[in-house]
Amino acid sequence: TIPYPEDFGDTDAHDAREVTLANYVNDLIGTNSTSGTPLYVFSVLEQEAPNFKRLLDLVEREVPHPSWLVPAASKLRLRFGNVQFGLGPSGSGAPQHYHTHAYASLFGGKKRWWFFPPPSSMLSRKHAQRFVAEDAAERRQLRPAAFGSEAAAKERLPLVCEQQPGDIIYVPTDWGHL
Repeated sequence: TIPYPEDFGDTDAHDAREVTLANYVNDLIGTNSTSGTPLYVFSVLEQEAPNFKRLLDLVEREVPHPSWLVPAASKLRLRFGNVQFGLGPSGSGAPQHYHTHAYASLFGGKKRWWFFPPPSSMLSRKHAQRFVAEDAAERRQLRPAAFGSEAAAKERLPLVCEQQPGDIIYVPTDWGHL
């Protein structure tokens, strides 16, 4: 299902359960929720959690923090309050949401991102799979913008990019994304 399914009013919230990563990889990956959306793993480790340091070290070893994120070398006052981990097949993911700044490292596969600058940010209940289908249909209907109105046309749609293994995506505070 999605992270924090009860908070989003997810119809598949009853499908959410705690499983080990091994159980997900061996038995559940590629299966769907009762409504047909892909199941995926999502976990949050707060700084106080016993495995926080292990997961943070793994992230740092596999996809090192960019220099502007390293507290000792950076003028930014960043705090690593938690580490989040997600794993899932194509079509899985959270609905559009926003929060304070964050960055996402990708170890394998690829991830397509949609970004909504404030004030287009919102908390949505629309599953990522449905959003992607609707966004693709809307983009197919687009006609070239009239000369001089390109900027206004661009503001109607979210910014889209594809993250590859080793890439780090920075999400600014209050920017909606999925």
